Amino acid sequence: MLFGIKETYDVIVCGGGFAGVAAALGARAEGLSALLIEPRSSVGWEATRALCLDWSGAEAGVAQDFARRTEKMGGLRNGRLDATVC
Repeated sequence: MLFGIKETYDVIVCGGGFAGVAAALGARAEGLSALLIEPRSSVGWEATRALCLDWSGAEAGVAQDFARRTEKMGGLRNGRLDATVC
């Protein structure tokens, strides 16, 4: 195993945007091993590259969980994401 990468996975997700992260987390929640592949420097990259970081209308469960976790790290204030923290 090199850098924590195994030889086989149950699921390989190509793309680390919000949908890809949700898919990988969903697979892990089902007890499957998952590899998330993203060529950009960060997962959830939509938040760091968006012009509008208004997060006040997030309704999906994964979005609400992301908002809670980001807020705990100081990256969500008054319904707006801090792109650097994301």
